[in-house]
Amino acid sequence: MRRLLIGISFLVIFLLIILPFLGIAFGAFEGGLHAFFASLVRPEAIHAMKISFIIVAVVTILNAIIGIYVSLEIVRGSWISRWLKPVINALIDLPLPYRRSS
Repeated sequence: MRRLLIGISFLVIFLLIILPFLGIAFGAFEGGLHAFFASLVRPEAIHAMKISFIIVAVVTILNAIIGIYVSLEIVRGSWISRWLKPVINALIDLPLPYRRSS
């Protein structure tokens, strides 16, 4: 039974993650290496990469600052009641789905 569950897990991972990734990778190199590298130096692609790197840098810094503050408050905060600390900790560890509005 355990091997069956492990096999199903690998199948799901393959179907949901690896197979779409391979489709994107093969599609990117469909025109060859020259077309792939030519598309990377287009102005639209360079602008998109710059914006992505700026967003990553800002979010990383904010996440570090807020994460350190919240962790210190959970551990050392005397204003938080005893029953609320595990609730806040569980909410932090919980992966929340996000909705994109278009």
